[in-house]
Amino acid sequence: MQTKYKFIYLACLYSLLIPALFFSLSATKTPVEASSEVIVQEEEQEEQTASQNGHTFLLLGIDNASHSSDVIMLAHIDSNGKNLKLLQIPRDSYAGSHGKINSIFARAYTEAAKAKKSESECYTLGAKALASHLSTMLGITVDRHAILTLKDFRTLVDSVGGVPITLPQDLDYDDPAGGLSIHLKAGKQVLNGKAAEGLVRCRNAYPTADYGRMDAQKLFLSAFFEKLRYHTSPIKLLSLISKAYGYVKSDLSLTETLSLGRTLLATDDDCLFAATLTGKSVKIGGALCEVLPKDSVKEASLWLEGKYNAQNAEKACVGSNQAAKSAYESQPEIPFTPQNAKGKATP
Repeated sequence: MQTKYKFIYLACLYSLLIPALFFSLSATKTPVEASSEVIVQEEEQEEQTASQNGHTFLLLGIDNASHSSDVIMLAHIDSNGKNLKLLQIPRDSYAGSHGKINSIFARAYTEAAKAKKSESECYTLGAKALASHLSTMLGITVDRHAILTLKDFRTLVDSVGGVPITLPQDLDYDDPAGGLSIHLKAGKQVLNGKAAEGLVRCRNAYPTADYGRMDAQKLFLSAFFEKLRYHTSPIKLLSLISKAYGYVKSDLSLTETLSLGRTLLATDDDCLFAATLTGKSVKIGGALCEVLPKDSVKEASLWLEGKYNAQNAEKACVGSNQAAKSAYESQPEIPFTPQNAKGKATP
C-alpha cells in the first residue's frame, strides 16, 4: 500500500464524517417502573454484548440531486477503544432485490419525502434503510450514522483554506448533465472546494472507473487529513469541527463530536486499519454491477466482529439472480487484505 493512501479513512472520519464515530458509553438510562425491570435487563444485556464487540458506524457521502449514496463506509471501534477499522464498500455493489446498493438510501429518502417527512427525517430513514441492509449482509449492528452532501463537502474544504495535494495524472472530463467539469494538471497544487469535488467525483478518467475514483478519494482524503492533523492548530481544529457539526447530518451531539475530535488527535497510527471490498463486474438488468464475492463478505463480517450468517449474506448480495449467484460463489479477484499505516495486517 502506498504511503499517500495510508490515512484515507481516518481523514474521512476526522474531517468529513467525524460525528459518526463517537458513541457515548456512559449515557444514563431513564428510570422505569418496577414492572419494566425484565425489559430493562434484556436491553442492558444486549447493550453489554454490543459493548463487548465494540461499535460500528455508517458513514455516507450523498449526491445532492439524486440522493444516491456515492460514498459508503463502515467504521468499527473495538470494545477497548484502541483499534479503529474502516471498510469501504463500492457504490455499484449488487444488493439483491434493491439493485445497486447506492439506491437504497435514495429510495428510502424519496419515499419519506413523498410522505411529507422533514428533511432531517428523510436523511435518517435513508440511513436506517441502508444500515439495515448492511446489517443483514455483514451480521453487524450499526449504532450511529453521519451523512455529508456534495455541497457541504465543498464548504468544508473551503473552510480549511483548501487542501495541498500532488496529483499523479492530468484529469480532463466534462459531464454537463451531472454538473461536473474537472480540468486539473498533474503535480503539486492546492484544491479549493469546487476542484476537490471534481476530483472525488470523477470516475470516467480512470480505466478502472469507480475503483479509480475510490483511489482518488483516498489520495485526497489522505492530503486532507495531513492538512488537519499536522498543519492546523488544535484550537482551530476544534472550531472547524464545531462548524462542520452544523451541516453534517448525524445523530450525535456536539459535545460527543468534540470529544471524538480530541480522542482522534491522540490515536496511534498503528491502530488504524483500513480495507476495501472489491467485487466482480456483472451485467444485471442492463446495468453493470459489482457482485461482492462470498469469501470477501465473510472475511469482512468477521473482521468487523459481526455475526456472519451465510443465508442472510447471500440474500443481501445475490437475491434470486443467478448471474449474481455465480459471481458471488467464485473466488475473489482481489484478496480482502486490511492493513494499517505501516502495511501491517489487522489483528
